[in-house]
Amino acid sequence: MPMNSAKTVLCVEDEELQLKVRCMLLQTAGYIVLKAVTGKEAIELFRCNEVDVVVMDYSLSDKDGVAVAAEMKRIRPETPIVMLSGFSSELPDNRVVDLWLRKADVDPADLLARVGNLAAGRGAR
Repeated sequence: MPMNSAKTVLCVEDEELQLKVRCMLLQTAGYIVLKAVTGKEAIELFRCNEVDVVVMDYSLSDKDGVAVAAEMKRIRPETPIVMLSGFSSELPDNRVVDLWLRKADVDPADLLARVGNLAAGRGAR
């Protein structure tokens, strides 16, 4: 992906290994990746940077993922948010989040395809 068309993904995950793997996957695919390990850090990065897509964990150590997503949507409602959950129960029906995925059900190629589709919808910057 040429640098002038590279999209920025904010990756939010409080588990270090999961964050590292997800960020490497996105960077290898040509995305610029911003990393956050807390909801508070994620909101600050989101506020201070142009982000095309957010990929985040539902359970964060400091804040509820839906609350973080709601704050991001308040700041920039057009930015798509992908919420990943490790819970096996039914995912919440929440309109703040654009796409809910169970971590166990998502393979790397599928995640990249979904992020790519959402990023493409954001158009050229």
